[in-house]
Amino acid sequence: MSRMVFKKPEVKRYILEVKRCLGLSWDDLGKDVSLSSRTLRDWKNGLLLPSKQKVELLEKLSGLKAPNPIEVRGEFWSGSVYGHKAALARIKKHGPPGTPEGRRKGGVISQKLRKKNPEYYRRLGCLVRKEFIKLKPTPELAELTGIILGDGGISNYQLRIYFNRESDRVFAGYVNNLFKKLFGEAGLLYDYPEHGVLVLNISGVSLIEELSSWGLYKGNKIERQIDFPFWINKSNRYKKLCVRGLIDTDGCLYFHHHWISSRGRNYNYRNLGLCFTSASKKLIKSVSKTLNEFDIKHSINSKGDRIYIYSLEMVKRYINFFGSSNPRITDKLEYHLSCKKRLN
Repeated sequence: MSRMVFKKPEVKRYILEVKRCLGLSWDDLGKDVSLSSRTLRDWKNGLLLPSKQKVELLEKLSGLKAPNPIEVRGEFWSGSVYGHKAALARIKKHGPPGTPEGRRKGGVISQKLRKKNPEYYRRLGCLVRKEFIKLKPTPELAELTGIILGDGGISNYQLRIYFNRESDRVFAGYVNNLFKKLFGEAGLLYDYPEHGVLVLNISGVSLIEELSSWGLYKGNKIERQIDFPFWINKSNRYKKLCVRGLIDTDGCLYFHHHWISSRGRNYNYRNLGLCFTSASKKLIKSVSKTLNEFDIKHSINSKGDRIYIYSLEMVKRYINFFGSSNPRITDKLEYHLSCKKRLN
């Protein structure tokens, strides 16, 4: 729709003359030319440019000829004028479009806006950082800390826990319930039969940042020589539960055999022991220290990467004080206690 540019006094005088000639109110005059009274007053005051079509209609209704326009502008004339100004403002704010710097700057600003109003962007279908429950020092977090230190892996975006697909399936469900209780969201459990593992996975940058603030850092655990996080050592209960999580993942009960001679005969006895393995010397020392605090006799191998509890009495003492959330361990103890110890 073409727009006409008049001198401001002339367009004001013309519209007022048309109104007086027709003897109409602003509302009635607007209805006659299919405009709002507000638009007519804006034309009169020079705030908007009158359309050529509507000026010709006013001429026809009133019989009054409009003043000669200074200029007649084509449809969408403002796009080339203000669009250019807007483009310059955008480049100044976000950087040139289509360049690495421009995309980077635009991305940074987009992320800031998404953080301010995540629900709005989530409704638009945009990817928005997930929010998780803020962690507190609890027995459940202490146990999960041990599980993560044992068979967990933390990357930039994900927390993964690895399980034996045959013997740890029930335990994997237990850990997923810990996820839901502590993080407010359950993880996804993936089955890899070809590798014999289950992987419990939960994603979220904010979760990884939160775990880091509790001493659970991303990266290679062996290279960092992991240890109990600072807050675990503040409570005996937390230390016990952290050790439980470690042994439920990187520990096992195992059978070892002894031959005993009696009255000229050799007898084979099955015994039950506990073994915990870690490539972190710091973690081995912390677990050993905690076991000593509860008078649980044990030994560390010469390589310094395994802790052994050999006697059934000490294994039972461990279960009594530390407990276990993994049926793989408790079921084996029950089996051993229910069977004969002498095999021949």
